[in-house]
Amino acid sequence: MGEINLDGRTIDVNAQYTGKSLDEINALRDEIRLQKAAITDSTAPADIEEYKRLDKLHRELSEAEGLLLAEALADTYPNAQVITPTWGDGSSNINLDRVVQYQVNDEIRWLAIEAKGGGSGLGKRLTVDKQHYAQQGSQQNWDSLYKDMVSKRDSMEQRGIQVPAQMDSLISAMKQNSFEYVVVSKAIYDQAGRFAGFTKSVFPSKTPPPGS
Repeated sequence: MGEINLDGRTIDVNAQYTGKSLDEINALRDEIRLQKAAITDSTAPADIEEYKRLDKLHRELSEAEGLLLAEALADTYPNAQVITPTWGDGSSNINLDRVVQYQVNDEIRWLAIEAKGGGSGLGKRLTVDKQHYAQQGSQQNWDSLYKDMVSKRDSMEQRGIQVPAQMDSLISAMKQNSFEYVVVSKAIYDQAGRFAGFTKSVFPSKTPPPGS
Protein backbone atom coordinates (compact mmCIF):
# COMPACT_ATOMS: atom_id res chain seq x y z
CA MET A 1 0.00 0.00 0.00
CA GLY A 2 1.05 3.62 -0.23
CA GLU A 3 0.18 6.20 -2.86
CA ILE A 4 -1.12 5.75 -6.40
CA ASN A 5 -1.82 8.16 -9.21
CA LEU A 6 -5.47 8.61 -10.14
CA ASP A 7 -6.48 10.90 -13.00
CA GLY A 8 -3.24 12.83 -12.55
CA ARG A 9 -3.77 13.24 -8.82
CA THR A 10 -2.04 11.34 -6.03
CA ILE A 11 -4.17 9.58 -3.44
CA ASP A 12 -3.28 7.80 -0.23
CA VAL A 13 -4.62 4.25 -0.29
CA ASN A 14 -3.75 3.58 3.33
CA ALA A 15 -7.02 5.17 4.43
CA GLN A 16 -9.13 2.91 6.60
CA TYR A 17 -12.80 2.02 6.50
CA THR A 18 -14.25 -0.08 9.34
CA GLY A 19 -10.69 -0.83 10.41
CA LYS A 20 -9.72 -2.63 7.21
CA SER A 21 -7.44 -1.52 4.38
CA LEU A 22 -8.16 -2.45 0.76
CA ASP A 23 -5.37 -5.05 0.79
CA GLU A 24 -6.76 -6.58 3.97
CA ILE A 25 -10.28 -6.68 2.55
CA ASN A 26 -9.02 -8.43 -0.60
CA ALA A 27 -7.04 -11.01 1.40
CA LEU A 28 -9.99 -11.75 3.69
CA ARG A 29 -12.35 -12.10 0.75
CA ASP A 30 -10.00 -14.58 -0.95
CA GLU A 31 -9.90 -16.61 2.25
CA ILE A 32 -13.68 -16.58 2.51
CA ARG A 33 -14.04 -17.69 -1.12
CA LEU A 34 -11.95 -20.77 -0.36
CA GLN A 35 -13.96 -21.54 2.77
CA LYS A 36 -17.23 -21.21 0.87
CA ALA A 37 -15.97 -23.42 -1.97
CA ALA A 38 -15.07 -26.17 0.51
CA ILE A 39 -18.67 -26.50 1.76
CA THR A 40 -20.73 -25.26 -1.18
CA ASP A 41 -22.04 -28.75 -2.05
CA SER A 42 -22.52 -29.92 1.52
CA THR A 43 -26.04 -30.69 2.75
CA ALA A 44 -25.05 -30.84 6.43
CA PRO A 45 -27.11 -28.31 8.43
CA ALA A 46 -24.00 -26.95 10.15
CA ASP A 47 -22.29 -26.35 6.79
CA ILE A 48 -25.39 -24.68 5.35
CA GLU A 49 -25.47 -22.24 8.27
CA GLU A 50 -21.73 -21.63 8.00
CA TYR A 51 -22.07 -20.92 4.27
CA LYS A 52 -24.76 -18.31 5.03
CA ARG A 53 -22.50 -16.68 7.61
CA LEU A 54 -19.55 -16.59 5.22
CA ASP A 55 -21.69 -15.26 2.38
CA LYS A 56 -22.96 -12.41 4.58
CA LEU A 57 -19.40 -11.55 5.58
CA HIS A 58 -18.35 -11.64 1.92
CA ARG A 59 -21.04 -9.09 1.03
CA GLU A 60 -20.10 -6.87 3.97
CA LEU A 61 -16.46 -6.84 2.90
CA SER A 62 -17.44 -5.93 -0.66
CA GLU A 63 -19.57 -3.09 0.68
CA ALA A 64 -16.67 -1.88 2.84
CA GLU A 65 -14.40 -2.02 -0.22
CA GLY A 66 -16.80 0.11 -2.25
CA LEU A 67 -17.12 2.74 0.46
CA LEU A 68 -13.37 2.87 0.90
CA LEU A 69 -12.99 3.44 -2.85
CA ALA A 70 -15.55 6.24 -2.65
CA GLU A 71 -13.60 7.76 0.21
CA ALA A 72 -10.36 7.54 -1.79
CA LEU A 73 -11.93 9.29 -4.78
CA ALA A 74 -13.45 12.00 -2.58
CA ASP A 75 -10.03 12.69 -1.09
CA THR A 76 -8.64 13.60 -4.52
CA TYR A 77 -10.61 16.86 -4.54
CA PRO A 78 -8.51 19.56 -2.84
CA ASN A 79 -10.11 21.79 -0.22
CA ALA A 80 -13.32 19.85 -0.59
CA GLN A 81 -16.02 19.21 1.95
CA VAL A 82 -16.71 15.48 2.00
CA ILE A 83 -20.13 14.50 3.33
CA THR A 84 -21.14 11.02 4.44
CA PRO A 85 -24.94 11.36 4.42
CA THR A 86 -26.85 9.36 7.02
CA TRP A 87 -30.44 9.25 8.21
CA GLY A 88 -29.31 7.92 11.56
CA ASP A 89 -31.40 4.75 11.27
CA GLY A 90 -29.12 2.57 9.16
CA SER A 91 -31.13 2.95 5.95
CA SER A 92 -29.05 3.30 2.81
CA ASN A 93 -31.37 2.73 -0.16
CA ILE A 94 -32.73 6.29 0.11
CA ASN A 95 -29.34 7.93 0.18
CA LEU A 96 -26.02 8.60 -1.53
CA ASP A 97 -22.75 7.00 -0.40
CA ARG A 98 -20.57 10.11 -0.52
CA VAL A 99 -21.14 13.73 -1.52
CA VAL A 100 -18.34 16.18 -2.28
CA GLN A 101 -18.68 19.95 -2.36
CA TYR A 102 -15.64 21.58 -3.97
CA GLN A 103 -14.65 24.81 -5.67
CA VAL A 104 -13.14 25.60 -9.08
CA ASN A 105 -12.32 29.24 -9.90
CA ASP A 106 -14.79 30.50 -7.28
CA GLU A 107 -17.51 28.21 -8.62
CA ILE A 108 -19.06 25.79 -6.11
CA ARG A 109 -19.51 22.31 -7.56
CA TRP A 110 -21.20 19.17 -6.27
CA LEU A 111 -20.25 15.54 -6.80
CA ALA A 112 -22.26 12.45 -5.89
CA ILE A 113 -20.30 9.21 -5.50
CA GLU A 114 -21.96 5.80 -5.49
CA ALA A 115 -19.92 2.83 -4.29
CA LYS A 116 -20.13 -0.65 -5.80
CA GLY A 117 -17.66 -2.99 -4.16
CA GLY A 118 -16.72 -6.39 -5.50
CA GLY A 119 -17.73 -5.55 -9.06
CA SER A 120 -21.45 -5.27 -8.23
CA GLY A 121 -23.57 -3.96 -11.07
CA LEU A 122 -25.63 -0.79 -11.14
CA GLY A 123 -28.82 -0.87 -9.13
CA LYS A 124 -32.34 0.14 -10.12
CA ARG A 125 -35.16 1.95 -8.38
CA LEU A 126 -38.78 2.66 -9.24
CA THR A 127 -39.36 5.86 -11.14
CA VAL A 128 -41.29 8.79 -9.61
CA ASP A 129 -44.59 7.39 -10.94
CA LYS A 130 -43.72 3.94 -9.52
CA GLN A 131 -44.52 2.36 -12.89
CA HIS A 132 -41.05 1.54 -14.21
CA TYR A 133 -37.51 0.92 -13.06
CA ALA A 134 -34.70 3.37 -13.79
CA GLN A 135 -31.06 2.34 -13.74
CA GLN A 136 -28.66 3.95 -11.33
CA GLY A 137 -26.87 6.83 -13.04
CA SER A 138 -29.88 7.98 -15.05
CA GLN A 139 -31.72 11.27 -14.51
CA GLN A 140 -34.93 9.30 -13.85
CA ASN A 141 -33.21 7.40 -11.05
CA TRP A 142 -31.90 10.67 -9.61
CA ASP A 143 -35.36 12.27 -9.70
CA SER A 144 -36.86 9.25 -7.95
CA LEU A 145 -34.13 9.23 -5.30
CA TYR A 146 -34.76 12.91 -4.58
CA LYS A 147 -38.52 12.35 -4.25
CA ASP A 148 -37.99 9.40 -1.88
CA MET A 149 -35.55 11.43 0.21
CA VAL A 150 -38.06 14.28 0.50
CA SER A 151 -40.80 11.80 1.47
CA LYS A 152 -38.59 10.22 4.12
CA ARG A 153 -37.69 13.62 5.55
CA ASP A 154 -41.34 14.71 5.65
CA SER A 155 -42.36 11.43 7.29
CA MET A 156 -39.71 11.83 9.98
CA GLU A 157 -40.84 15.38 10.69
CA GLN A 158 -44.48 14.31 10.94
CA ARG A 159 -43.53 11.62 13.47
CA GLY A 160 -41.55 14.11 15.52
CA ILE A 161 -38.20 12.54 14.62
CA GLN A 162 -35.35 14.97 14.17
CA VAL A 163 -34.02 15.00 10.61
CA PRO A 164 -30.19 15.05 10.50
CA ALA A 165 -29.05 18.51 9.41
CA GLN A 166 -26.78 17.05 6.71
CA MET A 167 -29.70 15.22 5.09
CA ASP A 168 -31.82 18.38 5.08
CA SER A 169 -28.91 20.31 3.55
CA LEU A 170 -28.30 17.59 0.94
CA ILE A 171 -31.93 17.63 -0.16
CA SER A 172 -31.74 21.42 -0.53
CA ALA A 173 -28.52 21.08 -2.56
CA MET A 174 -30.13 18.50 -4.88
CA LYS A 175 -33.08 20.85 -5.35
CA GLN A 176 -30.95 23.83 -6.31
CA ASN A 177 -27.82 22.45 -8.03
CA SER A 178 -26.61 20.13 -10.74
CA PHE A 179 -24.45 17.25 -9.51
CA GLU A 180 -21.60 15.43 -11.16
CA TYR A 181 -22.30 11.71 -10.78
CA VAL A 182 -19.67 8.98 -10.51
CA VAL A 183 -19.85 5.28 -9.65
CA VAL A 184 -16.71 3.59 -8.32
CA SER A 185 -16.52 -0.18 -8.44
CA LYS A 186 -14.35 -3.25 -8.64
CA ALA A 187 -11.02 -2.56 -7.01
CA ILE A 188 -8.12 -3.85 -9.10
CA TYR A 189 -5.32 -5.80 -7.42
CA ASP A 190 -1.98 -6.92 -8.84
CA GLN A 191 -0.71 -10.50 -8.78
CA ALA A 192 0.69 -9.96 -5.29
CA GLY A 193 -2.74 -8.88 -4.04
CA ARG A 194 -1.83 -5.21 -3.74
CA PHE A 195 -4.34 -2.50 -4.60
CA ALA A 196 -3.60 -1.06 -8.05
CA GLY A 197 -6.67 1.02 -8.95
CA PHE A 198 -10.39 0.74 -9.55
CA THR A 199 -13.09 1.11 -12.16
CA LYS A 200 -14.79 4.51 -12.35
CA SER A 201 -17.91 5.21 -14.40
CA VAL A 202 -18.77 8.87 -15.07
CA PHE A 203 -22.38 9.69 -15.91
CA PRO A 204 -23.91 12.91 -17.30
CA SER A 205 -24.52 15.57 -14.66
CA LYS A 206 -27.80 15.32 -12.79
CA THR A 207 -30.01 18.41 -12.91
CA PRO A 208 -32.47 19.48 -10.20
CA PRO A 209 -35.57 17.27 -10.37
CA PRO A 210 -38.59 18.82 -12.11
CA GLY A 211 -40.97 20.54 -9.74
CA SER A 212 -38.43 20.43 -6.91
